[in-house]
Amino acid sequence: MAPFGKVHAAMHNAGDRIKSGLAWANHRYQQGVGLAQRVNDYYHTGKKVAGLMMPVLDRMHPELAPRINAGLGAMDRLRDTAVSHHDDVLAKIKNNSDMVAQMRQAMAPLQPYGISV
Repeated sequence: MAPFGKVHAAMHNAGDRIKSGLAWANHRYQQGVGLAQRVNDYYHTGKKVAGLMMPVLDRMHPELAPRINAGLGAMDRLRDTAVSHHDDVLAKIKNNSDMVAQMRQAMAPLQPYGISV
């Protein structure tokens, strides 16, 4: 096998490993998005239940209502923080994909068999 063939095979194997790593990362990302959607649904359901029960709870235990409201406010802030971090991650992914596209465009003219001297 010619030396260029070994280099080509090594580059091909490296490309396959990168592709499989990206596929694995995408799968884990999709699982995380599904989990986050379920948690968000549970949170909204709990908020609706708390909205229905707060008047009754306020009459029965007036000192408990401010604590529950503080807990719901903390959950809202946590959720907003998670969403903003998710947007940051999506922006980084877009930047990386743009960089890969630019690299592919730059590599297009560098064909190994099209060299003329």
